Amino acid sequence: MKKSIFFTIVILAVVSMLNSCTTPPMEAAQESYDYDAIIPKIFAVDGPTQTAASGLAPVRYVTSTRRGGSTLTWTVTGHGATITAVEGDAFAIDILFDQSDVDVDDVQVTCVETTMGGVSSDPFVVLVDLKKFKPMSFDQFLGDWSFVETVDGEEVATGTVTITDGGGGTLKLPAVDGIPTLMSHIFLGWGESFQAGHGNDGAVYITPNLASGAVAINGQYWGQTLPGPYDYWIHGDGNWEGINQTMTLSYGIDWDDSYSDSWTASVMVLTKL
Repeated sequence: MKKSIFFTIVILAVVSMLNSCTTPPMEAAQESYDYDAIIPKIFAVDGPTQTAASGLAPVRYVTSTRRGGSTLTWTVTGHGATITAVEGDAFAIDILFDQSDVDVDDVQVTCVETTMGGVSSDPFVVLVDLKKFKPMSFDQFLGDWSFVETVDGEEVATGTVTITDGGGGTLKLPAVDGIPTLMSHIFLGWGESFQAGHGNDGAVYITPNLASGAVAINGQYWGQTLPGPYDYWIHGDGNWEGINQTMTLSYGIDWDDSYSDSWTASVMVLTKL
């Protein structure tokens, strides 16, 4: 009995010694990993290839390469820019391109990966076209604008519109005498007019992004017309630029608020008077 206990103790001691001398599998793999053998390569960089040279709104670029232990170096050539690291994501950066009064083509956003072993990849280059941009304040959008409206490239309406403050950071393009500024061509042909107290009564509210040059026509109940009655919704988007103080709006009208079946669409170019 004593011998059996003795041999058991010896065996446990040997096993314990062997365990203490054996490196856990994960640590062993890390120790044997040869960082010098890695050949780094960046396969893609996601980010805009066209954006406004606003000096106000940064844009984000992200690599598809996410190799542990690697570091990325970003540079911009061809135009001034500020590069800022993204907190919590070592594989993404924000670039703020300097404001420009002229278009700048083929600006190079370059990314290089360097492994923990010090091996660097070939540069991956994204060519970016910067569109001219001059900031405008909200108040500069208020007042009289001339406009040309087209459908499929054909001119359908011209005139002027007085843009007012629509509240909540929106601009209001009003209807006049029951005829809307946007889509006036269809109402003039059909003899319809908006009923007071339904939706926007033919007015359209647009939201300019003062930093990026974008314009949103968020889906909205445009109103109800007579004879009918018929209900309409409108939605769209666009852009503006402060060099010539112009706006371009693209929009469609719908029978309901699903905004999936625009049965007619227009483009309007407005110029500040």
